[in-house]
Amino acid sequence: MASIKYKRQGGEFIMDRRIKTIDELTLMDDYMFAQVMRDTRHLKPLLQFILRVRIAKIELIEPQKTEKEGYDSKGVRLDLYVTDEQGVVYNVEVQTTSRKHLPKRMRYYQSTIDISILRPGVDYKELRKTFVIFICIMIPSEETAISIPLKTSAGRNPICSSEMRRLKSS
Repeated sequence: MASIKYKRQGGEFIMDRRIKTIDELTLMDDYMFAQVMRDTRHLKPLLQFILRVRIAKIELIEPQKTEKEGYDSKGVRLDLYVTDEQGVVYNVEVQTTSRKHLPKRMRYYQSTIDISILRPGVDYKELRKTFVIFICIMIPSEETAISIPLKTSAGRNPICSSEMRRLKSS
């Protein structure tokens, strides 16, 4: 087991964390997840199972894709960015720690993806169908038990498509 330590020394911080050996990695580790899922024989069935859709062909698999629109904007590192032959975008994230505000984080990832797709002057109808999927090892709270698709509406006018729904907790 390799170990890197970060301690406060004067005005500097030195990392203090344990690094797993390759034999200790699981599918929930970023590196292993990216290595396994870059093979469509593994990724395609996973997406089809989670979303209950049929995907004919995966065109692009991009692990650890970074999106940052401006030098002073908050960027994101997408664990797995995937597109299929229909132009549908899938962002698959592995969440191993309990983090607050997952729904807001999902919303931010979604909007960042939309911004990267839609260039200036292009009509909103050109936005692609997009799925943001968080695979969590922790038990989500009622607040975070959301799966894309999610239906959102304002009064009687839908904000998002009718294909979206909220998961019921069991």
